[in-house]
Amino acid sequence: MSDWYRVIERRIQEFYESPEELRDFVAYLKEKQDKFQYICIWGVGNLGRPTAEAFKEHHLRVDFYCDNDSQKWGKEFDGIKCLSVDELSKIKDQTLVIICARAYKEIFRQLNELGYPHLDRVFMNKFAIREYLAECQKETVLEHIREVMDICADGQSQKILSKIILEWLDNESGDLDDICTYDQYFCKDVLKLEDQEVFVDCGAYNGDTLQEFLKIKGDKFSKLILFELSADNFGELEKNVSILDKSIKNKVEIHNKGVSDKKEKIVYFEQGEGSSAWGISGNLELGGGSDGYLTTIDEECKGNRITYIKMDIEGSEMAALKGAEQCIRIDKPKLAVCLYHKPQDIWELPLYIKKILPEYHIYIRHHTDLLNETVCYAVI
Repeated sequence: MSDWYRVIERRIQEFYESPEELRDFVAYLKEKQDKFQYICIWGVGNLGRPTAEAFKEHHLRVDFYCDNDSQKWGKEFDGIKCLSVDELSKIKDQTLVIICARAYKEIFRQLNELGYPHLDRVFMNKFAIREYLAECQKETVLEHIREVMDICADGQSQKILSKIILEWLDNESGDLDDICTYDQYFCKDVLKLEDQEVFVDCGAYNGDTLQEFLKIKGDKFSKLILFELSADNFGELEKNVSILDKSIKNKVEIHNKGVSDKKEKIVYFEQGEGSSAWGISGNLELGGGSDGYLTTIDEECKGNRITYIKMDIEGSEMAALKGAEQCIRIDKPKLAVCLYHKPQDIWELPLYIKKILPEYHIYIRHHTDLLNETVCYAVI
């Protein structure tokens, strides 16, 4: 067994043997908040607003937002006012500022230079992670970790897995820079793109991954098949595809559908960059949602020899893999599957991929200094 597993084993033992109040992430945050007159979330965006919502759900305080964007000052977002930087500066000594932005280090440096004494960050994933761990037996968690470490193809994968699990167990939000790379979905140390790629992008958003693919391959590929459930995101995707050079555009196929293990009509709820799996329902009577459609890769991509599949679909990755089993077994495509939407994904998805096709070599890579954008790569 690897040295990394021994580190994890010891830390898991300590975690489950510690008093329950020390494992309670919400109680830890509440105790920290109680020391301050005000709680401010810095960043009114795709990290800040969901964090504020999670705080409210767990009965934690958020007194206001702040942001460098002056267009947001004085406005309310989800019932929380956004202060200007000058307004916040007047009460900085009484305020805990929680930085919720991808540019964490830059903002930390900015506020530190302005003399803000109380700066923090919170990895929002820890709410769900701690709730999940509370329902698990120590032995079960260790078994899952051991199983997925055993199928990792290199030491870096084991290190990344270990650092992420260690971060799960720590109440403080730490630094993941040493396991982070910024080549998501196109890691040169793991996979190589060929000139005849048929690339299936599940969760194509507005075409951001498409653009990265084209930077690398230009027009040297066979076909791109893009799936996006959200009508709003699909509209942006459609626009961005429409302005591509004709030699590229003719090889791009887009679908306003999600991918799963069956074809069905659903109701989904917009969640900013994505449509959360927790916001998807088969109940078409639900109010406030949008009608959407799910399909399977096996059904939708029939007749194509798929060479690469990427999945970033807000927690629906397992269902999508089940709907792609035939394609995976026959075509043996490269896979890039996100592992961070649900706590159990970090072991369930790699183990399931290996079960579908035992020939796969499994790599784990991490692509932000947050607790998200962890990806399982499977290659022959």
